[in-house]
Amino acid sequence: PTLTAASPRDTRLPLPGAVLERRYGDRTIRVKVLLDGFEYDGQRFSSLSAIAERITGTRWNGFVFFGLQSRKRAA
Repeated sequence: PTLTAASPRDTRLPLPGAVLERRYGDRTIRVKVLLDGFEYDGQRFSSLSAIAERITGTRWNGFVFFGLQSRKRAA
């Protein structure tokens, strides 16, 4: 899907072009924010959760995995 004026950008995300970094085990994970998704390890992904699952083998909330949201959700 493409980003249009009718589809507002998630405010938790940095602007396209930004790079998210996270240490996981003995490596540094770098994910580039794109206008319509994310790039990790030379591949495009539609969500941070898909990247986190690829890295860990476990389902994750991608915003939590990359430190863009705390584990607790506001009530």
